[in-house]
Amino acid sequence: MYELVSLLSNGLIVGFITFQIGINTAIIFTKLDSENASVLLRAIFPKFFLTIFVFSSISFISLYLSSNKGLLLNLSAITIILSGVCFFIIPATNDARDRGNDRLFSIYHNISVFSTLIILVINIISFFSYRVVSI
Repeated sequence: MYELVSLLSNGLIVGFITFQIGINTAIIFTKLDSENASVLLRAIFPKFFLTIFVFSSISFISLYLSSNKGLLLNLSAITIILSGVCFFIIPATNDARDRGNDRLFSIYHNISVFSTLIILVINIISFFSYRVVSI
């Protein structure tokens, strides 16, 4: 049962990131001017990374309570760490943008983007790596 909870969490993370990349950003950057896009993105991204953090924590706890440990548990821990880092650098990213420090903004933004891609790949790998044992 715990494996199914973790599997669901991985699937939700993959779906959530895919939705963000495929739909939200495409609409935001094509339909909104830069000022409104900035306001919306600043509202979305803290919740985005916090949601990933919560789902990955649920996955980690579920895996810890199950017999399915090892690689999946480690990948879940990496997801927790990366989503936490992304969440905590949001204020610094916004501050760098507000001050016009494009170099620092680019560094923080790239950390966020690459971390999100790593989280996506990790959770796709995790999703297809489960060995669910029925009772």
